This record gives sequence, structure tokens and C-alpha cells, in this order.
Amino acid sequence: MTVVRAREGDDPYAAETSRQVGERAAPGLLFFGLCVVLSSIFDIARFPERTPWMLGFAAVSLALATICLLLVRRYADSSTLILIGFVNLIGMGLNAYHAIVGAPVAMCLWTLTGLVCSTAVFLRWGRVNQALASVGPR
Repeated sequence: MTVVRAREGDDPYAAETSRQVGERAAPGLLFFGLCVVLSSIFDIARFPERTPWMLGFAAVSLALATICLLLVRRYADSSTLILIGFVNLIGMGLNAYHAIVGAPVAMCLWTLTGLVCSTAVFLRWGRVNQALASVGPR
């Protein structure tokens, strides 16, 4: 567990948000990894011609999740920004994957909507966090 302490002059709400987001990061990223593995299995079973692309996307996604977790542990006071960046990178990757394999646009929209909604799991409510979470999909 990482302890984040507010520096003098810092907003205590922001410090508490970073602490809570940092605590939620490991289980959230583990769940994300499980979803990537299951999604890969089902996508490969349904569309075997996509296997190389799906395996590549899954490998990059899991590597990004690992890097994200390491960054959150190292820079706990920036955990909110790190996780928002992670979610947006994954969203861009999903768009690229769907475009490359020729998947219907509707599949991209639902996946990105799911990513935006999952950001809310990591973040506490507040106008700054909501604004940051909406930067990627806009």
C-alpha cells in the first residue's frame, strides 16, 4: 500500500483522491488484465483470422497495465493522471485494432464507452476529475 501525504499548500482533497485511486489501481488493473485475456480468447475463437492482431493487442495492453501499475506505485501522487492516460492509450489502441481488422464501428463505440465508464471506478467524483476523464473521448 502506498501512502500519499499532502505537501504544504497542497489540496487535501487532491491528496486523498490520489491515495484512494492508488489503492484501487492494482485490483482495477488486475481486472482489466483478466478482461483482456477473456476478450482475446473469445475474439480468437470467433475470428481466427484476427489471431496475430489480437495477441499483439493483448500483449501491448498487458504491458501497458504493468507499466501503469509500476508508475502508480512510484508516483502515487500522480495516480489519477497516470490512470487517465492509461485508459486513453487503451482506447486509442482499441480504435486502431478495430480499424485494422475491419470490425464494425459500433463495436468500437461500445468498447470506448466501457473504458470511459471504467475511469469512474478509479476516480472519486469532483469537477476536476470529471473534466480530466472526459478529455480523452472528446
